[in-house]
Amino acid sequence: MKKLVSIEWLRGIAALGVCVMHLFNATAYFTPEDTFFWKYISPFTMIGRVGVPVFFVISGFIIPYSMWANGYSFPKNWSNFMARRILRIEPPYLLSIAVTLLVLTVAAANKGSSFSIDWLNVLGHVGYLNVFNGKAWILGVYWTLAVEFQYYLMISLFFPLLFMGDLRKNIVAILILLAVSIPITKLLNDEGFISRHIPLFLAGIVVFKYYTKILNLGQFLPLSLLILAAIYYEFGILYTLSSVFTAAMIMLNVDIKWRFMYFLGKISYSLYLMHWIFGVEIAMKTLQYLVPAPGTFLKIGITLLAIAAAIGLSYLYYLLIEKPAIRWAKNFKKV
Repeated sequence: MKKLVSIEWLRGIAALGVCVMHLFNATAYFTPEDTFFWKYISPFTMIGRVGVPVFFVISGFIIPYSMWANGYSFPKNWSNFMARRILRIEPPYLLSIAVTLLVLTVAAANKGSSFSIDWLNVLGHVGYLNVFNGKAWILGVYWTLAVEFQYYLMISLFFPLLFMGDLRKNIVAILILLAVSIPITKLLNDEGFISRHIPLFLAGIVVFKYYTKILNLGQFLPLSLLILAAIYYEFGILYTLSSVFTAAMIMLNVDIKWRFMYFLGKISYSLYLMHWIFGVEIAMKTLQYLVPAPGTFLKIGITLLAIAAAIGLSYLYYLLIEKPAIRWAKNFKKV
């Protein structure tokens, strides 16, 4: 299986973008009086919201690519595949819930108030059941993990239909998925279900098929245009352009020669999971306490320091929690 260096730095950009967007734009730190920020900084930092579609396009490519390279077949390898995915993603995710509850409880106690824990809600996070019970996620980013988990289930169950046997049937299956995603999305009306995001995963899937020469250029281009049209219809131009960019970087396997971005790619899951707790609840609130009445430029500096703290603490989380989970998944029997 060829090493795809572009995927690592793409993950780094995506995780950093989400972190920057949230810390600058989702904390109510900057008031309407901070006109310089809203005019010159906020429009740029808001671009970080494309980190989510970048992650989904990458998953659309890399998961079937790994399955194909390792000779996956259903139902023979299904349990091994799911076990490896669970070992890889669940330990950091589940521990992040515990850390979040602890930090929020301590923060409330320091304010002289109490933080009430809805244990039924917490239990719903196991298996991402909050998608179905309508309860709020403890951290906002968790909904994307629910979508990713649904994708793992979908791809593991329908792998033969999408990737094996007659190519025409594979293409028809992709077209059917694309066609049903829009009405199902309207019916469910919840971004926590995979239906709305199917076109983003399909963008990665058709790149995988072209990259491995399952599709030729004459088949790849019209399929890609249809998928991009669906992405544009559902999400608009920014998601469409980010999907094109991600797909192009994967196909070209671009090496950007910037080690810091590869470092961010390595810790991208930990940074994505923990940036709010490490960056906002710990670093930013501590800095705001120490500097209670900053001006606009000092606020920008404080936010940048909080982002740096989030990256540093996420690296520790990667070393202590995520890296062992990666090792457990790798040591598990391959599909």
